[in-house]
Amino acid sequence: MNFGGRLFFFYEIKEALLDCTTVRLFFSAIARLNVWKLKKTGRSYEVLAAALRVERDFSAVSPDVVPLWVHRLTQEYRQNVQHWRDLVRAFQETELARFHSARYRSFDLPDRVRIRQPKNPPPPERQGDLLVLKPWCGTEEKGVILLNFDETVDKFFSLFDVEKVATKYRLVVEPSAWGYQQVRMYLLRGLATDVVIQAQYRQDYEYIDALGGSLRPIRLGAGDWADPELFQSGRNTDKKYDLVMIANWLKWKRHKLLFRSMRDLQGNIGRVALIGYPIEGRTSDEIRLLAARYGVAGKIDLFENVSATEVGQLVRSAKVGIMLSKKEGANRGIYECFFSDVPVILSSSNIGVNRDHINKMTGVVSSDSELAKVILYMVGNYDRFAPREWALNNTGTQKSSAVLNSFLRDLAEKRGEVWKQDIFPKKNAPNPLYLSFDNQKDADREIDKLAEMLL
Repeated sequence: MNFGGRLFFFYEIKEALLDCTTVRLFFSAIARLNVWKLKKTGRSYEVLAAALRVERDFSAVSPDVVPLWVHRLTQEYRQNVQHWRDLVRAFQETELARFHSARYRSFDLPDRVRIRQPKNPPPPERQGDLLVLKPWCGTEEKGVILLNFDETVDKFFSLFDVEKVATKYRLVVEPSAWGYQQVRMYLLRGLATDVVIQAQYRQDYEYIDALGGSLRPIRLGAGDWADPELFQSGRNTDKKYDLVMIANWLKWKRHKLLFRSMRDLQGNIGRVALIGYPIEGRTSDEIRLLAARYGVAGKIDLFENVSATEVGQLVRSAKVGIMLSKKEGANRGIYECFFSDVPVILSSSNIGVNRDHINKMTGVVSSDSELAKVILYMVGNYDRFAPREWALNNTGTQKSSAVLNSFLRDLAEKRGEVWKQDIFPKKNAPNPLYLSFDNQKDADREIDKLAEMLL
């Protein structure tokens, strides 16, 4: 078993054990002892990180079971600006921050500012994990910066004079993981500027709303930035596959559950397309072996590291899409299905996906025990759904850009600022790109201003 497999094995055990009150009390006591030891050494960043890990894990069971000592400790970090500055300094002294600082200092200036991995030659449209959505227009009109992915927040605080950035820009953060109980949110909440957090999952939205400070949650997520122009309806496409699953080969994507359900269906399930890529040592060979163990290897076609064009073709040739991961918030695959007019099945155990987007037009939610039955129903009734129609009216890059722009404009006007320039529309394909080359050129001119704010 590779490292990723071992990690998943222990994670599954921990997840199951946390359903037990006695075990939660034990884990809480151990974590509290660890926090006490860290406090004695004055490591405030590590103290908060340890407490928030407990909050995140316990909140996955229910927010009501989070220990009282965790609430009390996190409240201490929300009290005043000096606590926040101490936390920022503590983070910047960590090995992680020093690693990011040293690494990006070795990059050319445009790559450092954009928080971008160098490529030679770089594609002309390629951006980084920091995207300028609106330039700074003067003292009465702030600019807007997007930080893409959770870990980009770490890099941002490692590379920039964040207080100086806050004087000229608002931030928009597009997290890539489930569960927002992270030190990153505490770093962001103390900035003297509005920080808009995309939070498509209701529990994450409510958490950020309660956390307060500078944080402003909005019900958007990574999948909402799909470009409808890149997808065609598959309604009239010959259906080669009953199911399509877009997921890497890691165990937590739960191919095992899919294969078990396929075995239970026996001759009542057709071919299944699995689209993915190797990661953490886990390859398609392991997926084939797993399928063989359940006697369904002859039913699956695996596609590894295929182009976006081929992904679209495969999705359109399927009747139904499926997502089974328990904890995943930034999934774009289900939105690719929506715009391809392919309804989806979502696991009822999932934490992270916007449940409002799984409805009578787009698909269904299924428990693990009922999955085989639900697959059979969906394969037989896929043409009764209208996911593309719903998606065109409710999500996608143009809709999401308009929603975000209106949200930011309201924030600015409430603070007495002017709003003469709208944000630059962007899309995820899969990384963030501008819709307009003219907008990209305007954003490029902002790089010199941001470079002056590097540490």
